[in-house]
Amino acid sequence: MRRHGFAAFLLFAASGCGQERASRFSFEAAAENTSWIGSVAVNQVPAGPVLEIRVAAAHTLELRGARLARWRAGEGEVRRFTLHATSTLTSLRVIARDDHVCWTSPGEVEQCESGPLEVACASGVATDGSRGGAAVAGPVTVDLGKGSSTSYRGVIRVHAAQGVLAVTNLVSLEVYLESVVASELSASVASLEALKAQAVAARTFVLHGIQAREIRGQPVEFAADQSFQVYGGVEKEHPKASQAVRETVGEVLTFRERLFRTYFHSTCGGKTASGAEIFGEAPIEPLGGVECSDCDGARYSRWSSAWSWAELLSALRPLDARIPGGFERIDSIEVADREPAGRARYVRVQHPGGSFEVLAVRFRALLGARRENPVRSTLLAISRREEGLVFEGRGWGHGVGLCQAGAQAKGERMDYRAVLRSYYPGSVVEKAYAASSGHE
Repeated sequence: MRRHGFAAFLLFAASGCGQERASRFSFEAAAENTSWIGSVAVNQVPAGPVLEIRVAAAHTLELRGARLARWRAGEGEVRRFTLHATSTLTSLRVIARDDHVCWTSPGEVEQCESGPLEVACASGVATDGSRGGAAVAGPVTVDLGKGSSTSYRGVIRVHAAQGVLAVTNLVSLEVYLESVVASELSASVASLEALKAQAVAARTFVLHGIQAREIRGQPVEFAADQSFQVYGGVEKEHPKASQAVRETVGEVLTFRERLFRTYFHSTCGGKTASGAEIFGEAPIEPLGGVECSDCDGARYSRWSSAWSWAELLSALRPLDARIPGGFERIDSIEVADREPAGRARYVRVQHPGGSFEVLAVRFRALLGARRENPVRSTLLAISRREEGLVFEGRGWGHGVGLCQAGAQAKGERMDYRAVLRSYYPGSVVEKAYAASSGHE
């Protein structure tokens, strides 16, 4: 995987998090659990790094573009297929054959390679835009069939493992942010100042994430969904979001001259949460939690979600393997412990064989996926009905950092720097690098 040249040292000691209490099951995967890990001085941040974003996985797919240039991996180098000026190659069909990537275009014989295939749209002489060559015109469309396709700027990399194609997008940070900001906020209705605040928070979140992964020796690769940041490619871009990114280019948030993990979420429900309480991180002022009245009246400031016993059993099935003997029925669910600010910390699940407690953030994740009306936050109360349970709560998301609904309201009356200070108290907006050129 690509490395980005950050200094691989730890300036602040990592604090422990996600530790299971005695006789309690946390069911929480290991996480990057301190907001300080990987923090380095802002002047050590590289100018506009190229990111690698996981965008799809499939057995077969089609890559399309106005004019495709192709590369394949050799040993220690990238060997390029030269395209002549008259070339009109516009599509490649790609398939995984065990650990080989195989591709063909109309009228050509199938070719296979054990290393990754990289594809970009180019104008003029074919050039690998991800490695400092001529700008890539792009975009490349990844078509997974059945009406599922998304276009991305930059370079598409495809590699195979056990018959599955992993598809990543190599794209510059600033171009990536144009899609992220528009994906995270509704650019058609959000104020420009709110979009600028989102741009700075998202940029800082990425750069901090790169540092943390490099220090751990982990691949510097990110998901395109809510597990990291929502990235929808070209289709999600919006002129106002792009303007917000350009007008804040290179700007990041720091605390005591260090980057920190700038969490954000949809709606806090009246008060943002402490990063120390929710994620077990070392407490720092910008993530300590603040009052927020600006999201009052927002769509998800209050919500209710009814579940039948059968639905609950199905949603919590991933926990079954961690319980001796498993469980075939759920008898009740209640909040076992709350944080000082009122958010649930642990939820207790009663079943015929006994009970167990699960971290509330994990519980919310299980009841917040793939459902039209999910459990949206841990700021909740639970009531019982004969047919199941009703969850009533406030806000949507983990609640730490910037409240997007509140930021939209604040952005109507204050500039983005003031919006950021209100949600990350004690933080400073700094310029990490200057503008980069154009779309890659």
